[in-house]
Amino acid sequence: MTSDAVQEIKFSHRQPPWHVLVLGTFTLLAYLPFWFYKTIKTLRREGLLENVVLKKLPPSVLAISMVVPIINIFTAAGVFNEALNLYPDGNYPLKRNVGLASLLLAMFMSLLFPMSKGEGPQLLLFVLGVLPVALCQQWLNAYWKQKEPEDLIYREAFSVPELLVIIVGSLIFGLILFNFMIEKAS
Repeated sequence: MTSDAVQEIKFSHRQPPWHVLVLGTFTLLAYLPFWFYKTIKTLRREGLLENVVLKKLPPSVLAISMVVPIINIFTAAGVFNEALNLYPDGNYPLKRNVGLASLLLAMFMSLLFPMSKGEGPQLLLFVLGVLPVALCQQWLNAYWKQKEPEDLIYREAFSVPELLVIIVGSLIFGLILFNFMIEKAS
């Protein structure tokens, strides 16, 4: 094979929002810091960040901040704000007040986290905190679809590590649900 025959495969930055929903749900939101890390790193590498804090702090520090109460609201709001500003549809209702919309979505996400300490099946409602992140991924996808070359591959299948995480996570998720049924029966 010649070097011309070997062509580098280039992938799009887009990720299906349903991937975010599935990974976030079945990892009981443990996927979210990784998503924030990956997203901030990509936006920084592409020169798309305007938020000073997101520009200055390392993506790993910002990802870790997602597990720190109160601080996670500001980190998430910053990323949501950046993504919403990139969203190409100028008539989108949330674009009327980007800062407020970003803050409210981040607060919604963060205020659900304490539900994980609840009792019974309602404790699983905390995984709804993945919804604003999936919405943010949708905004980013719209931007990338408009800006990226059309020949980039849009990966729709899960990678092997993602599949393993989903399998392990779904087993844990199932054990939690099974535990509720056992407690209810006794």
